Amino acid sequence: MSPEPALKTDSDTFLEVKNVTKTFGDFVALEDVSIDVYPGELVCILGPSGCGKTTLLRVIAGLEEQNVGRIVLQGKDISKKPTSERECGIVFQSYALFPNLTAIQNVSYGLRASTFKKADHPARTQEMLDLVGLGDSGGKYPAQLSGGQQQRVALARALAPSPAMLLLDEPLSALDAQVRVYLRSEIRDLQQRLGITTIMVTHDQEEALTMADRILLIEAGRMIQCDSPQSIYHTPKDTFAAGFIGVMNFLNGWKVRDENHVHFGNQTLTVTDNQAAPFQGKKVTVTIRPEDIRVLENGDNGENILVTVVEKIEFRGPSYRLYLRLQLDDDALESSLIEADLPAEKLKRLNIENERPLSIYCPPERLLIYQS
Repeated sequence: MSPEPALKTDSDTFLEVKNVTKTFGDFVALEDVSIDVYPGELVCILGPSGCGKTTLLRVIAGLEEQNVGRIVLQGKDISKKPTSERECGIVFQSYALFPNLTAIQNVSYGLRASTFKKADHPARTQEMLDLVGLGDSGGKYPAQLSGGQQQRVALARALAPSPAMLLLDEPLSALDAQVRVYLRSEIRDLQQRLGITTIMVTHDQEEALTMADRILLIEAGRMIQCDSPQSIYHTPKDTFAAGFIGVMNFLNGWKVRDENHVHFGNQTLTVTDNQAAPFQGKKVTVTIRPEDIRVLENGDNGENILVTVVEKIEFRGPSYRLYLRLQLDDDALESSLIEADLPAEKLKRLNIENERPLSIYCPPERLLIYQS
């Protein structure tokens, strides 16, 4: 995951998506979506299937026309411009390579409408294949290339005309897991070397977390949150964001007792920075991530210590995922199963097994609460 990006100003804006709404008949695919994209930035549009993320990319590319809103590129309104006048290179999920053309011919095809002189096309084509590590594979046809190699050819073709921005529509989703991990690192390194502003659609949260400078999270056509991977992971705006990015425990039915405490039955949790204050007397959802829970070696009682019973243990290589059932004096809790991560060494040392009582500590600074 990249470091927190430096603060930007309006004068740095490269691409502006302003209040875009897109409908297909009665179906609202995008509803009042706005985002500023900065030069050299990689922004991932993330969300579940059918949320509108590809539609947003297509609107930016000019492949779909928005009903409401504007697209502004480097200060120029391109809302009505065709794709050919938007200075963007596009890589689709399906690669869209011509099967009857070699890699060299496929990349050269991307130069047809470029400003490069025809005499310079062979050198530019070879330069792009070298850039993506396929300099010796120019004579091969797509069927003779692996999925990862085909994707690199598609990337070289999109970059060949030297576009102002690069648009990627789930470029890695058709590849197997190992190749995906390798290629996402390659694409990110290449994007940073070239300094090209890039917008990428993905449904893979790990892909977004590891590649993006910022993540635009969309659900049902609406923008939920746009922030750095670190911020969107540690301080999600709502329960959808909390549940979609990473794994999150949701403890429902807790009630705010005062500005720093929430309780359910015989259990009380302290939160920080008066974050419970707006929810006085209301039921809330308390959240915490599995890696933030501390398994105690002794069954102590105290602030933010919950008593549980081990229900299931999953082996995950260097760690184990524990599924813990809360022990409460009230059965009305909607969700009382807590997931916690524990290093393999500690699990063996404590001899943890199913049905064993276990006390866990929930650090106040790691708890977030939302209106139920």
